Amino acid sequence: MRAALKSTMNRCGSSSYQKLGISPIFAIAGMNETGFRMEGEEFITHTPGHGQGSYHYSFEKVNGQVVFENHFTNETIELEDVSTFSSVGQSTHEFDPENHSTGFEPTACVSGNDTIYVLVESVGTNLVQRIVYKTRSFKLPNGTIIADPRYIRLCDLVQGKPTGEVDSLHFAPGYGEYGLLVPPDKQASFEAGVASYALDHIWMSQHVHNYESIFSCNMSEVTSTFGNKDK
Repeated sequence: MRAALKSTMNRCGSSSYQKLGISPIFAIAGMNETGFRMEGEEFITHTPGHGQGSYHYSFEKVNGQVVFENHFTNETIELEDVSTFSSVGQSTHEFDPENHSTGFEPTACVSGNDTIYVLVESVGTNLVQRIVYKTRSFKLPNGTIIADPRYIRLCDLVQGKPTGEVDSLHFAPGYGEYGLLVPPDKQASFEAGVASYALDHIWMSQHVHNYESIFSCNMSEVTSTFGNKDK
């Protein structure tokens, strides 16, 4: 349940935690007729080093005080009010060791008609995977905008990485999420063809206005190894 909630919030966008007033730390709690109970926990990734996506943090009660600790940064916050999550001496301090509130923000790339296209790319040693989703911007009662978490998958394309395309794919090492700006007059064509041409740099640049700024490839020098250049 916790993983599902985090996934939903992340699809809404990194700013959604602040806009919805939801903490990026999800604790497990229980309540019955006798009272309320929340267990202290410790979380750590099983990846070496302190690279992107790594975290190690805990929260527990020490001498009657709830304490949050980021073990990577040695940051410690004593919680003053569990109902408002205000910390001692700094009521607006945010504890976010998993960096959910500073991650990908889909509403930064809203195409026409309030449509949002999200590209998720994974680059391995020999394979490239591109998944493209479609969703919409959603206005909250307070006037702020988040992304609708009900993403529609338009394609999931996996292909071998040709030698000629290695350099043009290196600026998205490993894994990345990107907002694609597709103008209204090209959205129908984009949605009809992206399942076949998501890995065709020429075709993508013809439909996505910010494609070259995302992948930094000189389109005059890139050959469409994944598809026919004339498409």
